[in-house]
Amino acid sequence: MADLSGWQIAATSAALFLGATLQTSSGFGFALLALPLLGWIGVPGPLAITMSLAAMMLQGFWLLSRSPEPLRLRENAGNAAATVVTSVAGVVLLSLIWGTRPRLLGQLIGVLVVASVAAAVLLRPPPRAKVGAAWTAAAMALSGLLSGLSSIGGPPVALWAMAHDWSADRIRATIWLILLPRAPVLLVALYVSFGDLVFDALLLVLIGVPALWLGSTLGSFAGIRLTAERLRPFATVILLLTGASAIVRPLLAA
Repeated sequence: MADLSGWQIAATSAALFLGATLQTSSGFGFALLALPLLGWIGVPGPLAITMSLAAMMLQGFWLLSRSPEPLRLRENAGNAAATVVTSVAGVVLLSLIWGTRPRLLGQLIGVLVVASVAAAVLLRPPPRAKVGAAWTAAAMALSGLLSGLSSIGGPPVALWAMAHDWSADRIRATIWLILLPRAPVLLVALYVSFGDLVFDALLLVLIGVPALWLGSTLGSFAGIRLTAERLRPFATVILLLTGASAIVRPLLAA
C-alpha cells in the first residue's frame, strides 16, 4: 500500500485521531495538524492530501448529522459551487509541484498552516449581516484553490463565515455545507492526476475510521467540558509548531 510499512499505516490512524480531536474540540485544524504529521510519518504529499480530504468528508457528514442548526442547503449552494472550478485548478497545481519539486510541497504545506493560523488569530472582522460579494467571491475562490492544492481549504470559508453575525452552530454548519459538496469532484480530479493512489488513501482512511470516530467523540467531550475558546490558544501553539517544523525539516535534511 503505497510502500508504507506496518508502523507507518498504524501511525496514519494516530494522525487522523489527533486531527479529528483538534477539529471537534476547538472548531478548526484537522488538515492543519494532520498534514504535517502525515509528512513526518513519511506519507507522500498527494497521498496525505487525499487522506486528509477523505477523512474530513467523513467527519463533516458526521458533524452535520449532529448539528442542531437547520441545514440551509439552497442558501449555500451557490458558494459551494463557486469553489469547484478553483479546487480543480488547485489539483492541477499540486500535480505540477509534485512532478517537478516534490520536496517543496511539504514546505508549502507548512507555510499554508502558519499563514492560516496567523489569519485566524489576526483577522477578526466585526460581524455583520452580510459580507460583500467581492469578499465572498475571493474567499470561495481561495478556499477551492487551497483545497485542491493541499486540502487546507477551510480557513478562508471559516473567516468569511465568522464575519457574519451568526450563531456558532450556524457558522460551523455553513462551513461544512460549503466544503463538503466539492469533495467528490476533488477525489475524481486527484484520481485523474495520481491514479490508484486515491484508492490507497481511501483504504487508509477506512482503516482509520475507528480512530476518526474516537477522536471526534473525545474532541466533542473536551469541547463541551473545556469550551472551544479555552482550547484554541493551546491548539494555535500546536499548529504553529507543526507548521514551522514542516518548513524547517527539509532544510535541515538538506
